[in-house]
Amino acid sequence: MDPVNFDRHENIDAFINPADQDDDVEATASMHRRSLTPEPFIQFAVSNPELTLLLTWLLYRGEKFLRYTIDETGRKTGDAISDKLSEKIKEWLGAYNNLRSPDEREMTSQIIIDTKPQIHLLTRCQDVDEATEIRIESLCRQIELRQNLLEDADSITLARSDRCEEWKFLYATTKSGTVITTEDCYVATVEKREDIGRTILICLCLEHKTTGEERHFETTAAVTKFDEQGEFQFKFNSVPKGFLEEWKLASVSLLLNKRTQQ
Repeated sequence: MDPVNFDRHENIDAFINPADQDDDVEATASMHRRSLTPEPFIQFAVSNPELTLLLTWLLYRGEKFLRYTIDETGRKTGDAISDKLSEKIKEWLGAYNNLRSPDEREMTSQIIIDTKPQIHLLTRCQDVDEATEIRIESLCRQIELRQNLLEDADSITLARSDRCEEWKFLYATTKSGTVITTEDCYVATVEKREDIGRTILICLCLEHKTTGEERHFETTAAVTKFDEQGEFQFKFNSVPKGFLEEWKLASVSLLLNKRTQQ
């Protein structure tokens, strides 16, 4: 995980130390992203020989999904491994969610399964329970649909917004370094890139509706409108938890070159 997502070093230790006592888990805070306020994100690198063998067999055999559905032994093995891993992931997602900094944004969990090509599974959700369950049957179905990509793929990424949804193909990276993706994903990437070019750093001065207490919160905002007179509108990328219910906005400051302009 990224240590930036914890507001106290004690919380990082409270997350990592119990993992050192779990024979099945090793936790590291070694992911450093170049962002002022990165979204909540946790990554699970799964090393399970039985799961790797099963998925590798499915990846390189014809009629993959059909074989998974009719092969009772393979299906039971896959489901048992999936259930065990999902329960473990749910346990550590809950611990992470309780110790990380409060954040209203959706949490992203990434599961990396060490096959060839590697399989990356992304789930974005608010509720920890929605991020569990690998669902190998759905995984196999989507891999079969993208069979033509697997020969040159180095990794394939699938995504969903909750555990009940089907996995959906997001993109694949090839051994030559190119990226293969869907048209919808490409359009979203272009729009995101344009938004980054219009992102500004701001500081919110908040006033508690009941006590009058003041707090300051740094965040980023995307400029949505700009005119020739220099006036602009923007949309916050993130706001403090409970902002609308307990706090009101007193002022907004624009941060430029470490100087604050009201």
